[in-house]
Amino acid sequence: EKQLMVTDFIVAVNGVHGDADAMLERCRTDTTVALVCRRGVDITIVFDRHDENVPLGLEFATQHVGESLLVTGICEGIAKDYNERTIDTARHLRPGDRILEVCGHA
Repeated sequence: EKQLMVTDFIVAVNGVHGDADAMLERCRTDTTVALVCRRGVDITIVFDRHDENVPLGLEFATQHVGESLLVTGICEGIAKDYNERTIDTARHLRPGDRILEVCGHA
């Protein structure tokens, strides 16, 4: 589809990427705006943490915007172990992923 959806992510504006302020400025000032968007795909991952002392292995953004948690890093813990044993790389957790729900709570 060529229509933006609420769950789409704008990843570049007129060749500018990696800097949200600069991309927003391009949207405000450029007469023609070319967007590169990424369509989100929802997947469900279940972590069974049998020992609460084992780290989850996820790092999150310090500022929360919207209704999700932004994953900024994968480190030692359950998430890294999950990625290493999951063959389908499309199901790997990565920096930039957003967590929409935890244990049925949005």
